[in-house]
Amino acid sequence: MTEDETWAKDRVKALINERGGLYDILNEILVADDKVDDSEYEPKGKISPYGWELNDIRGLNPYIVGILKQNGLIDCDYKRGVGYRTNKYTNYRVVPEKRDVIAEALTDIDKIIEEAETVGESGGIPEDLFDVIEGYDNVIQIFLMSLQASKPVHILLIGPPASGKSVFLMELERLKGAKAMTAGLSTKAGIRDLIVEEQPPILIIDEVDKVSNQKDLDAIYMWMDQNRVIVTKYQMRLDETATKRSNVYGACNRKDKVAVPLLSRFIKFTFKPYTLEEFIKVTVNVLIKREDVPEELAKYIAGSLGRTGERDVRQAIEIARLLDLAQPIEKAREIVDFVLNTMAEHKDE
Repeated sequence: MTEDETWAKDRVKALINERGGLYDILNEILVADDKVDDSEYEPKGKISPYGWELNDIRGLNPYIVGILKQNGLIDCDYKRGVGYRTNKYTNYRVVPEKRDVIAEALTDIDKIIEEAETVGESGGIPEDLFDVIEGYDNVIQIFLMSLQASKPVHILLIGPPASGKSVFLMELERLKGAKAMTAGLSTKAGIRDLIVEEQPPILIIDEVDKVSNQKDLDAIYMWMDQNRVIVTKYQMRLDETATKRSNVYGACNRKDKVAVPLLSRFIKFTFKPYTLEEFIKVTVNVLIKREDVPEELAKYIAGSLGRTGERDVRQAIEIARLLDLAQPIEKAREIVDFVLNTMAEHKDE
């Protein structure tokens, strides 16, 4: 697709988002145009099939016709070979070079809507979602309710490291269409660009307290409130409404570092640090159910890591991935000990 075609497609999507009924109107217009090409179209005016009439398309009115003509999508100019107009009848056609542009814009929106809808539908949420987590049954229930809600619901987890926040985020990443990023490690592209380019039905932001760029914050606010984002392309501002609903889930260590307008948009849960027993249970669950680690080895990794004071489930996952799970348990334990000892030797004081 050329740059001009990309611009035109973005413009069509912006028009659809500005006027909700235009999605159905454009779909009907394409169907009518195809019937004209196939010589199967019989206009209500009983005239030669040079095109379709305004009254043949549900919801179409002169004002919308004017918008579509102004944007070069349809016409009734026989000199251009696009439609036909007499004193009595006006027959419209899609401008030939814009037909594929309209079709691709509609397809893009279809895909985004379909992806968003699957999150809350049967089969969209894995049956074992969150089953690795211990001690937060009520919070899990609210997460599941948020995923099945008809409108956006946003949740923020607050707590020190090793309190279980990351396990919740890891589970959310399993959902179809979920996009995750760590604010403190994000590139210059930023959160705003991720929203614009991916339009995710599930947006997961770790280290929410490190979101400080005003453009990112403004984009998050609009995305959370209206599932909309304003973008500028080819010197034109486009107002894009991408999905029927999009949930934002975040985590941070301290809520006093989070921008107040952002904090107010979340349901908030504060977690306490895991005890050693809780950490071992959760880590064993994750290693067995998500990493296919044998139970005996999972318990050894979790217990050994927990006793060092490093109660980070992600650390346990990385250690497990260093191992050949087919090797004897004694050899695997030796490697775990080697890795942990090496980590201790090179640990920050």
